[in-house]
Amino acid sequence: LVLKCSDCSCATDEQEIRHAVCNKLKCVYLQRGSSIWTEETDGAKARGEPSRDFAKLYELDNDPQRKAFLDELFVFMQKRGTPVNRIPIMAKQVLDLYRLYKLVTEKGGLVEVINKKLWREITKGLNLPTSITSAAFTLRTQYVFFFVFFTQIKLLFNQNR
Repeated sequence: LVLKCSDCSCATDEQEIRHAVCNKLKCVYLQRGSSIWTEETDGAKARGEPSRDFAKLYELDNDPQRKAFLDELFVFMQKRGTPVNRIPIMAKQVLDLYRLYKLVTEKGGLVEVINKKLWREITKGLNLPTSITSAAFTLRTQYVFFFVFFTQIKLLFNQNR
């Protein structure tokens, strides 16, 4: 499998690094040949560069399921028409979407976390400062955006097997 940038025709194969810098564009390689393209802006360095944030997300720990999960999530988001162009940042660090999903599901799912007001525990599990007053709202919003449809589709798919 070879990916080519439409801007400068550079190429990268599957064994190489997940992203390639092409002129003013960033290509983030995802499994199954999907890619996400985002235009750079002058303030990109201040906010963090997209490809570096994606790479950080993949490298946060050595959990063998992390890569497959993130690939599946990003492919799903791309197919649904809401590609992930930027990874959310909280407390000046990349929000670990994989860990957020695992923590919420371990606590019984979104409804349980909301009803039992477990966002502080989720915040601690993500190693975020508990002093962030908007943590519960922000985490809930990010979880809903990334995972509500994703989990529903996974459940439907598993039921039809």
